[in-house]
Amino acid sequence: MSFLEDYTGAARAAGRPWVWSTGMTDWARDPELWPGFLEFVPPNSRVWCAGIATGEEVITLAARTPESVSIIATDIRPDALEACEAGKYPKAMVDAAIADGDFTQEDARRAFLPSRASDAWLQVTPAILERITWARGDLIRDLYPEVELIFCRNTLHMIPAEDRASVVRRLAHTRTPVIIGKSDFQHMHQYWAEEFQLVPSLILS
Repeated sequence: MSFLEDYTGAARAAGRPWVWSTGMTDWARDPELWPGFLEFVPPNSRVWCAGIATGEEVITLAARTPESVSIIATDIRPDALEACEAGKYPKAMVDAAIADGDFTQEDARRAFLPSRASDAWLQVTPAILERITWARGDLIRDLYPEVELIFCRNTLHMIPAEDRASVVRRLAHTRTPVIIGKSDFQHMHQYWAEEFQLVPSLILS
């Protein structure tokens, strides 16, 4: 049994909400964890990406999941949502991710329209953008959507300290698997420990 199979199975067997803690924001960040993530995204499911920043993770998720999977992408900043919805990314940024081996050529083929070598920008395909619902979302005040998986990485530690326990409790009450960032776990460990079934061996160092 592989590392990911072992702990993915443990998370399922727990029968309670669970948390994976990961690293930073980028194309296909933490590539070794993606096979485990995708086991929790069956066809026809919905995924919520909260605090999407510049949107690389949302596009990666859409490129790696079946076309029947719909994604809700939220951020508290209208300017971030506007930029993500436009779906334009510097070609040099994507090329660097491919060179690093995190974002694959197949990911890029599925995510972007064909381009020329001289192009400075890549355009996300209409098929990918149509699967994503972009919306302003406030983790403190707004209702949470009903989904099968929540991505909320390196966002929660930026919430005011007095609201953190309440947000973690709300996430726990969704009874939905949550993937958080390493910084979120480090800054809010006591709240996660109280509310979730933790899988500490999946925390990145």
